[in-house]
Amino acid sequence: MGSLGIVTNDPSPYSVHFHLTGFGRFHRVSQNPTEFLVKQFVSFCEERRGLHEAARVVTTTVATTSVKGAQQALDEVYGKLHRDKSVRNVIIHCGVDASANCFRLEERAYNEASFSCPDESGWQPKVVPIDDTKPVDSFLVTSINIRQAVEELEKKGFHVKSSEDAGRFLCNWIYYQSLTRAQCEFSVKVVFVHFPPIQDSQEIQSYCEFLLQLLNVITTHELSSIDE
Repeated sequence: MGSLGIVTNDPSPYSVHFHLTGFGRFHRVSQNPTEFLVKQFVSFCEERRGLHEAARVVTTTVATTSVKGAQQALDEVYGKLHRDKSVRNVIIHCGVDASANCFRLEERAYNEASFSCPDESGWQPKVVPIDDTKPVDSFLVTSINIRQAVEELEKKGFHVKSSEDAGRFLCNWIYYQSLTRAQCEFSVKVVFVHFPPIQDSQEIQSYCEFLLQLLNVITTHELSSIDE
């Protein structure tokens, strides 16, 4: 991968490694925008050349919309983390919400799988704990400052909101599992982003721009926290 950074006068000795996941099609969505988003994002950054100098997009993974597919995606991402004190790893899971009309940054993931439709392997759990050692109504919270990120992205002109409910389908499932795994890692943060459905293929470019600016916001925050 070529350099995706912007030039600064004071390059940081630290870097932020981003790992992106999206989902493929599923029951109600024949074209999942996060599949195209994740596949096109690196080339978009290379053309746009707007990514922070300290940021690197290390992995881009599209998961089959099933528990098995999500688990495989997590295994791939966590297997490629760069475990070094000079690196901060940030995992961004992307999914589509067919009813959404804006970008949503999810603050929480709940320990409940209640699928409104079967996943691509045919499984459709109802009120099943993701982690059976914890109550089904328990939840995990991202360590990323979602409210601050939303505020900064709004200033950049994006229609974006924070959310405390990622649903109970695969989006929530992968988020809960990822937050659980991140607790056992050094300096790994996780966030889930819900995207609206696309009306035409041109919208993917605007989704890429939003994701790029989200990465820049997170990178700036991460570098600032190191300096404190």
